[in-house]
Amino acid sequence: MTSDRTRLALAAALLMATLAAPGAASAQEVRAAEPREATILKKNDDGSYVVLIDGDTLLAITRAMAVEDLNRRREVRLLRADVALKDSLIASYERTVQSFATFRERNAEYVNALEEQLGRYRELYETARRLRNRERWLTLEGGLGATGDTRPALLAGLGVRAVRAWAFLQEENAGLFIGLNVPVF
Repeated sequence: MTSDRTRLALAAALLMATLAAPGAASAQEVRAAEPREATILKKNDDGSYVVLIDGDTLLAITRAMAVEDLNRRREVRLLRADVALKDSLIASYERTVQSFATFRERNAEYVNALEEQLGRYRELYETARRLRNRERWLTLEGGLGATGDTRPALLAGLGVRAVRAWAFLQEENAGLFIGLNVPVF
């Protein structure tokens, strides 16, 4: 008095047992095997059965449950691959962030070095400007020339800051000029 459910449980349990065993049989070998007695020990709420076959306690499931289980396993495998890919991307992003942090630190050091160098150039510029614009407090000036009668003449001068004094010397003539030196440009 074997019901359809008992036969279904028997077939599913037998298939699972033979496929799970080492050197598992093919589907044709399973179909060709002699039927075995199965005792249903318990019906579970999800539609599966706990059965006893040849002293082994097995869980018998429906074809829909087996397909659903295979689909879940495939989905888990795909999700694990997706997680591995995302982990790889995250690691790559972390390396990129670290590279940019190092780049930013080096640029900050470079900017500091350039600012320090710019400060030294400004100091050098100020020193050169002071030397160029420094007022000379003592100057000597001189020149040679001739008058209208072609007699040689000598012009000698001495300057103290902006005040100049020139002496004009010639054989029979001599003179003294006093002036002021004012830069125009």
